[in-house]
This record gives sequence, structure tokens and C-alpha cells, in this order.
Amino acid sequence: MDSGREKSFEQQQSMALDLGIRRDSESKAADWQIRVLRMVWTLLNKGLGHQLALLIVDILAILLGILVGWFLVACILGLKENPSNYYHSIIICYLGVIGNFYALQGYKPTYLRRQEKELGIIIKSVTFGWLVIFAFNFLVFKSAGFSRYMYGFVYLFVMVFLMIGRFSLKRLYRRFWKNNIGRERAIIIGHSIEVTNKLRALFRIQQFSRFKMTGYLERRNGEMLYSGDDGEQLISGDLNSFLEEQEITTVFVALDEYSGEIQPQFFDLLVKYENTNRQIFTLSSWLMDMSYTYNRDEYVGLIGINRLEPELNKRFPMFIKRMMDIAGSLFLVFALSPVFIGIGAAIKLQDRGTIFHRRRVVGRNGIHFDALKFRTMIQDADSFLNSRPELKAKFETNFKLRNDPRVTSFGRIIRKLSLDELPQLFNVLVGQMSLVGPRMVIPEELERYGEFKKERIKIRPGISGYWQVSGRQEVDYEERIQMDRFYMYRWTIWMDIWLALKTIQKVLKMEGAL
Repeated sequence: MDSGREKSFEQQQSMALDLGIRRDSESKAADWQIRVLRMVWTLLNKGLGHQLALLIVDILAILLGILVGWFLVACILGLKENPSNYYHSIIICYLGVIGNFYALQGYKPTYLRRQEKELGIIIKSVTFGWLVIFAFNFLVFKSAGFSRYMYGFVYLFVMVFLMIGRFSLKRLYRRFWKNNIGRERAIIIGHSIEVTNKLRALFRIQQFSRFKMTGYLERRNGEMLYSGDDGEQLISGDLNSFLEEQEITTVFVALDEYSGEIQPQFFDLLVKYENTNRQIFTLSSWLMDMSYTYNRDEYVGLIGINRLEPELNKRFPMFIKRMMDIAGSLFLVFALSPVFIGIGAAIKLQDRGTIFHRRRVVGRNGIHFDALKFRTMIQDADSFLNSRPELKAKFETNFKLRNDPRVTSFGRIIRKLSLDELPQLFNVLVGQMSLVGPRMVIPEELERYGEFKKERIKIRPGISGYWQVSGRQEVDYEERIQMDRFYMYRWTIWMDIWLALKTIQKVLKMEGAL
């Protein structure tokens, strides 16, 4: 008996030792990764390091695109091309693509641009490079023989590798910030809880953590106070000296709390900006919601502000968006018709119930319609929910349930694969929905949008959108509304293309709803 206890004690010691060794090795691996990240950041942050990294990525991406395109044409199509016919095209390709990147300000640090802006620059630059190649071939190199397949394959793969390279750099910056490397220490002048929380929410929904908010400055009883993690601190000397001591590189001036007491500090920062190289941003809840253009009067320096009408309120962008919806949904319906048939048969065999679930939602101009989905829940799922008050209360908080007990085993699979919403392609075809747009809501949910609901119903809801590719279950309801607001006011055609590509990535990684 004693020997058995001793043996058990020895096994526990051995397991504890193994666990300790494993944790120690994981800790060492993490420390090693952080050291490497710090070294890379140091290199990037020297001189034109950020720009040089982008240039190197572009050069390698173009080279890989050319090699892969050439290889596929030679292997798959069996075309035996003379490489000497394409030397000039390769040189023009490099000059055209990289030159256009530079002209479109594509060599500013990539973390300063949103993803859809980066995508637009890539597509425009590669397309411009190819147009220059065709112009040279038509006007200068008329006698040389060229393969259209070669140019088509190379065009596609150069674009693909440029996307991989540049978006990998963006992921690297997020990795830096996640490990608290390269983050810019920032403060807010003027204490406005509402605008501060709004700023944090906007950064959070965009997964942008470049700034580390350390606290805020405010004038109270004639004294300047700094409130941070360590409590309040009285600032008796020069404000710029204090900012240097705190290593503050970015200052947000809250216009919502702007007053005669704050004005001297604001102008002092502006006057000394050139010597400190400190960034100064104005912060306003109403300026953050909309898009504006700014112009400076040439006589006395007045600043003019004009509100830009959202693109989704204009006829031509809406027409282009609708044409893309029709073309995309038609293609997907025909391409995925075997998937439709297979899923429908599996649902019918599972419990002999209905194949489709109809959800009454709010569409464009407030018109209600039935959004189609493959049924993923048990029959009478609403009755099941109503019979369990605690479950219903959780559902009414966010109109979502994590690990919903009503979902069937097969339903869980097609949700994970993001296939349950495929029937909504028919809603897109008839004009009730869009391929990409704000998330659909039921009539009861729309009331949560407050005054914004008048703007919200001006466009069609989307099968996919900002919320669907940004965490779903991890995002609370207020942030979902912020995502819809951001999408509607900042929409461009590049944003839809970007969100469509992100949706494909999510589907391939099986990151659907649970």
C-alpha cells in the first residue's frame, strides 16, 4: 500500500516537473520572440526603415509573381516562350508598379493606411503597370511575340503576392502593438468621457492599437491636472516639458471640452510642434462620425469645413454596388448549386423538417422581408427559447447565444463553414440584400440604433460585412452599431472588395458562427 502511495507521489512529482519544464520552455520561446520583434522594430524605425521594408516586399512580390506565372504557363499550358521577349516587360513592370505606388503615396508606412486603401493602391498600381507594358508593346516592341496567357497569369500572381506581402506587414505591426512594442504614448487634453470612449471603441472595432492612452489633461480651479493610471498629478511647469518627461508622442485635443482655459495649452503645443515632432489631433464626436474636407483661407488663415455626403447616398456608387451584387450572386448561385442540393438533402434527412428558415428583418427604406437561411436549429426553436426565461434573457441582451442549445449537430457544422446563409444569395438577386453591407436586424433591434436608424435603413443589409469578419461573438451590441455607422459613413468600393476577401478567408479558416 505504502509503495503504491510512493509511486503515485513520484508520478505527481514527475508530472509537475514536466509541466514546469513545459511552461519554462514556453516562457523562453515567448521571450525569444519578443526580443526578435524588438530587434525588427528597431531596424524599421531607423531613418526610412518602414518605407524600405515596403520597397523590398514589393520587389520580391513582383519577382515571385513573374516566376510563378511563368512556371504555370509553361507547365499547365505547355507554352514554350522565349524569355528574351519579356525582359523589357519585366523592367517596365517594376518601373510602372513601383512608380505608381510612389505616386499614390503607397510608400508611407503601411500602418498609416486602412486595409481597403492599401488594396486599392495595389490593384491600381498593378493595373497601371500592365497598361504601360501593353502601350510599350503596341508602340515600341511591335515585332516581338507575346503570350496573352503569360501576361494574364503574371498579372494575377503579381497582384496576389503584393497583397500577401503588404498585408503580412500590416499583421506584423499588429504583432508589435500586441506585445507593446512601438506603441505611441498618447494623452487627451480636455476630459470628455463620451468622446474618449468613442475613440477607444473606434480603434477597437478596427483592431488598431497603435496608440497607448495614458490619461488626460484638464484645467480645474485654475490648475492643470494630469489624470493617469497612477492617479492625479499637478502640472506646475511647462506643458511641453511634462509631455517630454512622460514620453508622450501624440496629443488628442477634445473639442467637445474646448474652452478658453484649454486654448492657451492647445496653441502652445502648435507653436512648439515643429521642434518636438509631436503629433496633435483634434478630437470631436461629431467630426469623427462624418467625413469632411478642410481648406484654408488664403487671406487670414480661416479654416473652412465642408461635410462630404456619404458615397452610399449617391446614385452612381449605389448603381455600381448593385451591379456587383447581381453579378456576384448569379455566379455564386450557379457555382454552388451542388452545395445547395447537398445541404438541403442533409437537413431533410436529419429530422424531416423544413429546409429553410425565414427570418423577418428590416430592409432598405424600412421595408420588412424574409431573409432566407438553411435551417440550423431544431423545429419550434422559438418555443424552446420562450420556455426557458434565463436563456431568453441572455438572447435579448445581444440577440445572439454562444453555444446555442437549439442548434442541431448538422446545423453546427454548416454554421462553422458559414454555409447556412447561402440562400440569402436569392435575397440579393431580388434586391432585398447586398453581398456586403451592415448586419441585418429584426424590427425590435432597430430601436437600439436611436437616431442613427434613419440613416441605417437607407441601404440594404449584407450577407457579410464589417461585423461578420470582426469577431462576431466577441463584439458587444454597441460596437456592432459603431461598425454599421463606420461602414456607412466611410464606405468605398474598395471596402466592399476588402470585406469580401476577408469573408473568403474566414470561410476557409472555418471561423463561422457557433
